[in-house]
Amino acid sequence: MCLMPLLYWWLRDWKTFLIVTTVTQLPYLIFSWKIIESPEWLWVNKKPKKCIRQLRHIARVNNASLEKDTENKILSESHTTGNEEALGPLELFSSRRLAINTFLQLCLWVSVTVSYIVSLLSSGEKSDGNPFLEFTWQALIEVPAHFSAAWLVEQLGRRYTSAASSGFTCILWMILGLRELDVFSWLNQGYIGTIIGIVNRFSITIAYYTINLLNMELYPTRLRQSGMSLGNIVSGGAAAVAPYILYVVCKLSS
Repeated sequence: MCLMPLLYWWLRDWKTFLIVTTVTQLPYLIFSWKIIESPEWLWVNKKPKKCIRQLRHIARVNNASLEKDTENKILSESHTTGNEEALGPLELFSSRRLAINTFLQLCLWVSVTVSYIVSLLSSGEKSDGNPFLEFTWQALIEVPAHFSAAWLVEQLGRRYTSAASSGFTCILWMILGLRELDVFSWLNQGYIGTIIGIVNRFSITIAYYTINLLNMELYPTRLRQSGMSLGNIVSGGAAAVAPYILYVVCKLSS
């Protein structure tokens, strides 16, 4: 993210930029077959021998060994269709508490994702500075933001960190709105826009870190994957809508 704007600044051609950034993904495509399959998925899908093979590989990498009793248990464990319970997204609304948690988290997903995408697309737009450098500074601030988020969630807790970062982000967006309305002349200074943009990205990154952590920890183990999947689907939908929100706002303000 930090190198991307500098690379485009140097190339100055979107076609060349697209080719260069795509080529960097080739090593992953070539060596992706080396990534192991999930042992849990293999076991659930009645492939115990492949499951044991992957567990042995994991143990070998970690200088450990897979116990024989564990292998025997995996091989002897029966999987009957009658005992399997299919859990879908609707299970996330099966009780009042789960439904409330799911609804609140989905609202957070939408709010944080829209904030992040709009911040990403508008970086450097309102600061009167170099847009390439503005994008770089905002991308660079995400590194300490993740470390700060990890520290805050341990010291303050997930809930307070999420509430504080989301509230602070809201305040910063309001300040940017006042800047556009020319309510205070000092807000129109170029460096003020740069500082607000960087601090806003810092706060949004903390909120993003926290919602991912909350999504994993608030759901029961058997619903964790469904919760993460639904959250990411809603997040993707919000990311698709965010550019249009920015476009409409720009049209209305022009």
